[in-house]
Amino acid sequence: MDEIEKTRFAKAISSPLRRKIIEIIAKKPSSVNEITMQTQADQPKVSSNLAILSEARLVDSIQMGREKIYRIAPEKFEDMVDWLDSILHSKSSGGSANYGLSPVNDLNYARTCYDHLAGEMGVYLLEELLKRKWIILDDPEKPTYRLTTAGAEELTVRGVSLPPRANGKRMFAYGCKDWTVKRFHLGGFLGSSILKVLEARGYVERIEGSRILKVKIELSKFFG
Repeated sequence: MDEIEKTRFAKAISSPLRRKIIEIIAKKPSSVNEITMQTQADQPKVSSNLAILSEARLVDSIQMGREKIYRIAPEKFEDMVDWLDSILHSKSSGGSANYGLSPVNDLNYARTCYDHLAGEMGVYLLEELLKRKWIILDDPEKPTYRLTTAGAEELTVRGVSLPPRANGKRMFAYGCKDWTVKRFHLGGFLGSSILKVLEARGYVERIEGSRILKVKIELSKFFG
């Protein structure tokens, strides 16, 4: 995240109305009229504040009939969460991960970043997917990844939800820079879907009141 993005983010969340709009559309994508009703602000004011949020790339929109529906832009919030984490928790993880069971309350080892796995375990997940060629690098500049046929088969067997086709709702898979490990972990739709399976099957467990994840089953067993 560069300084321009940080400035835009700070401006975007400086307004109580814009924070309220974010809260509304985080719960449910909404039209300008729906947001106006819930905020009780004038429609031109809502529209101008949505424009600021869109410029900061915190929200995007889709056309549905005659209405434009606004929704959260997950990738940008993932960047924000990781940046804020790096400010609040400056301690480096140090050393190399053993990828076993989780140390107690270790934010660097396993945590959520927005709605996907981060920390040493998040980096391990991405690197293992690449090593097994379940995903391959698509665009090294971003970086983004695409699913292979073998990867689709293996992940489907493991209960991971995959979109039926590419769509514009959310980036499928990309590298989210991990502030503790200093390498990429897996962000996007695929990262979110895999974390849901890991939670549902008891591999990881959330620690109440925290974004720390306790690893209860070695993640290597997810790959078989």
